[in-house]
Amino acid sequence: MPMAGHKGYGLAVMVEALCALTSGAGMLGDILSWGLADPAKHTGHSHAFVAIDVAAMAPLQEFRKRVDELIRRIRSAPKAQGSDRIWLPGEIEAEKMKAALVHGVALPKDVRASLKGLAEDLGMTAEWMEEGELGSAK
Repeated sequence: MPMAGHKGYGLAVMVEALCALTSGAGMLGDILSWGLADPAKHTGHSHAFVAIDVAAMAPLQEFRKRVDELIRRIRSAPKAQGSDRIWLPGEIEAEKMKAALVHGVALPKDVRASLKGLAEDLGMTAEWMEEGELGSAK
């Protein structure tokens, strides 16, 4: 079967039930965007965490081999035109975190200006935030 399809739909409904219904949080379109929401309003976000003892269902070494095989199959699938890699969930974020730990986090100009103003209001200096120090997000 193709990735997602009816399986993805079923998984999405299960996640919605575990996160929203069990906690009383917003569901479907009731959730407000963090970036656009009024900070005084509850956004309706929630989380669910599930722990599974894989070893209770399958030998751990066999499971690990199968995970590796799943990764190999996904990465060897045909790529979209113009793409040179298929990313697995969390890989892009892990790459960004590695880069941030080495080079710092590039702050957009408006965020740097806001932080600089806050630092000045508090009688602090913020030379480290000057253009070019840690890089700039475009």
